[in-house]
Amino acid sequence: MRVIPVQECCCMCAVVYWVTEPFYKERMRTGKSFYCPNGHEQHYTNNEADRFKRAEKRAKNLAERLEAERRSASAQRGVITRMKRKENPDA
Repeated sequence: MRVIPVQECCCMCAVVYWVTEPFYKERMRTGKSFYCPNGHEQHYTNNEADRFKRAEKRAKNLAERLEAERRSASAQRGVITRMKRKENPDA
């Protein structure tokens, strides 16, 4: 089994230390506390699930805005076409 280290730095004492990737991912996901080697409590405030939900919401909002813009552009093309036909009915 290969252990992948993730480098961390304590926000209280600035000591640099490493944790395993599964430990890091679990703490990111849950937001549970852990401690630096000097005993300072640490935690991730924006856990992975929250970040994913926010990113998913932003993507959904962007897709909705994009679809609305597409419909608006299509409607504008229709208006322009009708205006051109009124100006030049023989074309």
